[in-house]
Amino acid sequence: MKDELRNCFGSEDLEFASHSSDRRAAAELIPELMKKAYKLTDIETEVRVLLTEMFNEKEEPTEIRWDLANKHIDKQVEKVKEHYRPWVNS
Repeated sequence: MKDELRNCFGSEDLEFASHSSDRRAAAELIPELMKKAYKLTDIETEVRVLLTEMFNEKEEPTEIRWDLANKHIDKQVEKVKEHYRPWVNS
């Protein structure tokens, strides 16, 4: 699922479904999530790991950047959960 989730985030801004191609990828992931019975907690874990990896690929981590990254990741996790909540189990 990580590769499919990666396509749901902007490569530069790491924002969930903020561009048309990201929104399309996010919508195309719904059937897989339903078929494999993913839970919101599973998705949250995947998103946190993925965004941490993507953040590390973009910048050299520092304490200040990690603080900002963690805030960004928290915000994106909430957006992802809100988006997928109707189709997956809590």
